[in-house]
Amino acid sequence: MSPKSGHGVAALPEYLAPLREVLLVQCETSQATRAAALADRPGGGLVISPDRGGLIPVYSMAHHLLSRGNFKRPVLLDARRYAGTGRSLAEAPFDQDWIRRQRDLGLTILPDSGYVAENNKSGVLSILTRTAEIGNAVAVLPLHISWLQVESAFETLVAGIQETMVPVALALEHRDDPAAAPGVIKNLIRLWESGLPIINLCFDISALGALCYGAWAAAVGTTTGLRHIYPLPSEKSKGGGHPAQVAAVVKQCLAYRSISTIVAAAQFDEGSSLWHCDCTTCLSRPLNWLGTVQPQRAQEMCAFSHSLETLLDLRDELASALTVTQMRESWRAKITNAQFRHEEVHSELNEWKPPKAFGCWLKATAPTALRKQTR
Repeated sequence: MSPKSGHGVAALPEYLAPLREVLLVQCETSQATRAAALADRPGGGLVISPDRGGLIPVYSMAHHLLSRGNFKRPVLLDARRYAGTGRSLAEAPFDQDWIRRQRDLGLTILPDSGYVAENNKSGVLSILTRTAEIGNAVAVLPLHISWLQVESAFETLVAGIQETMVPVALALEHRDDPAAAPGVIKNLIRLWESGLPIINLCFDISALGALCYGAWAAAVGTTTGLRHIYPLPSEKSKGGGHPAQVAAVVKQCLAYRSISTIVAAAQFDEGSSLWHCDCTTCLSRPLNWLGTVQPQRAQEMCAFSHSLETLLDLRDELASALTVTQMRESWRAKITNAQFRHEEVHSELNEWKPPKAFGCWLKATAPTALRKQTR
């Protein structure tokens, strides 16, 4: 996407320019080499996050990708100290070694911010002011979902960003999909359209819509854990759970679905265009072919490649619009079509339900809603 009339972008630091309207692939360190091969195209980029190896392997992987000169797209490093049961909190000091390592690589710096709990106004201001002192940095704000739902909290957030004029990367806490939480998309659109440099980390397929509505960049996670911040488990919910199933993006549905569910759904009409895929992994085979791939590791790799290529193709389709208005109309049309396709499959397979985020997007982007937001 080249900046289009209507996005209202103010003059901003040069170091942000390469990130403009980029769909970032947020992946674990162990996935980064494969993700880089797929994201190495105009409009693509990476956010590398730690897996079990910690922060040093994140830096080493970034050094490997950049020093060889094979990856020239934007790269960000997200320490994700704000996630998990041992999370840091907002007032925790930044790791200066982590900042230095990013600077040594010539990267835009993401400090290792801690989690901002509900009503922690001093935590927001602490992260913003400390980031402003770093230079070439983006303030990472990992927020309790109420910051985007409660009007007084949202106004405090916006005021803090405007006061410090620091570029911001948001990550939102939710048990499933932050975009499905009431009021979140409406207020994100207000932020994106404000002219403030806002990046969204740890997002779902709504990252595509974010780019259409003025986000500076947006990252879609390669795993469920990288698409949002999981809330801390309550005493009642500790333990149990189910291992994550291998999932793949169904393009016309704008959603990840487990391979087993895709196989079950496709049996009702395997010839439907819904299952057709021309990506370089699927090669025009019906998407349920992924169910035949063995062993599971090979299936995971095929689903991973298919999904990232599909998401980046969707980004390019939206970017082909000549104006912001056309791009946003295209996004709404894709959501409307996706909702219809979900209902179509749901009539045959009960567990195939439309993501709740679709309704939130359609409500927030209705012409009457947008007029109210801009008053």
